[in-house]
Amino acid sequence: MWIDRFEDRLKSWSTLRSQCEQLPLKEALDFIANWWGSAPRVNNVIHWNDQSNWPDPWDLLADNSFDELALALGMSYTVSMIEKFDCSVEIAQAKDDQGQEYNLVLVDDRKYILNYDPWSTVSKEQFEFKITNFIDARTLRIE
Repeated sequence: MWIDRFEDRLKSWSTLRSQCEQLPLKEALDFIANWWGSAPRVNNVIHWNDQSNWPDPWDLLADNSFDELALALGMSYTVSMIEKFDCSVEIAQAKDDQGQEYNLVLVDDRKYILNYDPWSTVSKEQFEFKITNFIDARTLRIE
């Protein structure tokens, strides 16, 4: 169940990050995927080619409208803001072998994948895909 009030979402997101500080990376990623997996979904909120206008994490939570790219952005912000995890985080556009497109979060040198299955982490061995575009999450503004 997603949290209705903005203030409660902020508090829950802060708690999520604090709890993840105590977990190994894979468990923390599952926890993050599960938290974001309950967010309400809509179509076409954030566009890949409009990166200069992507919301920061607080605006993203305030907007409370999440398409697949917005969810990937939220997950990448969450992982990036957990100081314990000094690992790579990328947001990628990818296609599977059937041509289905995804907005993925690739973590720890692409070892783990978020936003393929909305509530869990997938390892790169479980999912074959071709990356068509990507951005290093460390280049995104987190103010």
